[in-house]
Amino acid sequence: MRMLVEIDGKQVAIYNTHLSVGEENAEANALNISELLTLLDNDPVPYKLVTGDYNATKEKMDPIKENYNLANGNDGIWYSTFEGDKYAEGQTDAEHRCDEVV
Repeated sequence: MRMLVEIDGKQVAIYNTHLSVGEENAEANALNISELLTLLDNDPVPYKLVTGDYNATKEKMDPIKENYNLANGNDGIWYSTFEGDKYAEGQTDAEHRCDEVV
């Protein structure tokens, strides 16, 4: 899903996605991330924000990190993004699941 908004006179393309949980969905999720990257790379709007539930480990987010910045997981610091998250605020953990990206 894509929505175009104007913030402080600048256009921002906002995307939202939700990938499936579980290793049985790994191939489909990799394809979805690839498709998302194609959309982002071809979007002429210079400012982009992608939100969603990626259900992905840090390593699965590597393709996104090549050209885009993570809001959560930046510099290896992970923040809880939902109630009941077993990770404390600011805890580092390579296996933590990504719930958002910018």
